[in-house]
Amino acid sequence: MYTQNVVSSLQLSETLPFSFPCVSSLQSLSNLTNLSFRRNGAITSHGMSAFANLFGLIKLDLERCPGIHGGLVHLQGY
Repeated sequence: MYTQNVVSSLQLSETLPFSFPCVSSLQSLSNLTNLSFRRNGAITSHGMSAFANLFGLIKLDLERCPGIHGGLVHLQGY
């Protein structure tokens, strides 16, 4: 029998900087419901567009992320 490992929660709080391609690779995690980047200065407003296709996302934690500066507009209309 084939079992599939599914990631539903991911916490990348206070991590080292990473690139936009790294963030956009999160789009492949279609079962992701909780995502945390708390206290992470690497997330930018442009990088938030990578979250737009995470339709199952229930909780997005961006507490104390100084680089987003109104980046929620990148999620508009999705």
